[in-house]
Amino acid sequence: MINESLFSTIWGIGCQKISVTDMIIRAIIVYIYGIILLRIHKRFMGIRTIFNFVLFVMLGSLMAGAILENVLFIPILVSVTALMLLNWLFAITLYYSTALEKIIKGTPVMLIEDGQIQWQNMRKNFITKNDLLEALRSSTNAISVTEVKQAIFENSGSISFVLYEQNCSIKKSNSLSPLEKTR
Repeated sequence: MINESLFSTIWGIGCQKISVTDMIIRAIIVYIYGIILLRIHKRFMGIRTIFNFVLFVMLGSLMAGAILENVLFIPILVSVTALMLLNWLFAITLYYSTALEKIIKGTPVMLIEDGQIQWQNMRKNFITKNDLLEALRSSTNAISVTEVKQAIFENSGSISFVLYEQNCSIKKSNSLSPLEKTR
């Protein structure tokens, strides 16, 4: 049988201070609960949106409070669940309403088109040429905007690049390479 004072301390009922042991037990419970929620709502981890960012901050704050503070534990877990459900409902609503999705999430913006920087769109989104070139170098092998067919500033805040196809000619040979000869 669970000691009544330990039970009330872990759940934050009528206690003045929680001990390190209580924090460890709470941390384990919050960790397992968080994993269960994220397994149920897989989309949360994979897609970077403003909703998920806000939810990350709020969930982190609530869960830290559940571990460290002398507060009622169950209401915090219920609040975390409610926020996850709200995020899930937003995702469903935006899935079925492209107009609402466009209003809330916005639309991607073209930064480079046919190798030409779209300066007006760069200014509207406060993206400098150095920001664009850094993103180009870090995500592709290209070093010049002339190699880029399109660069798109995505709703997630990342920049996607579509490069021109490189005209590489591969010589076909009838002879086998040394590795192929041993097979």
